[in-house]
Amino acid sequence: MKKVFVDTNILIRALTNDHPILSKNARKFLEESLKTSQLCTTDCVIAECIYVLSSKTIGYRLDRKRVVKVLGDFILLTDIDFPSKPLVWEALNIYTNENVDLCDILLFLSAKREGAQVFSFDNDVKRLGNRCS
Repeated sequence: MKKVFVDTNILIRALTNDHPILSKNARKFLEESLKTSQLCTTDCVIAECIYVLSSKTIGYRLDRKRVVKVLGDFILLTDIDFPSKPLVWEALNIYTNENVDLCDILLFLSAKREGAQVFSFDNDVKRLGNRCS
């Protein structure tokens, strides 16, 4: 089965249905691709989707639980593949309940899995160490 990599803008348009033409085209592309291809993306695209959906300044202003629900349902429904899927699932669970950026959570979890330390000036990362160790 061939692989098709999907960018943030396609996912956002399909998830939000916020544009009459682009959203329709994104959904059609995804539906047709699912018939013949394995949908793929990158961890970075997933993180960017979360940022755009939750951003109060440039995005859709969804709360964390809604972002995780919308994106999580899409991931399950399409079985979209990306490199660190188990790690991202774990990060999404933490993201739902902690006021910490997803990238900081991914950094912390990656280091934890490797038995490594994280060096950061960011207090959120330090707080994660105290809560998730």
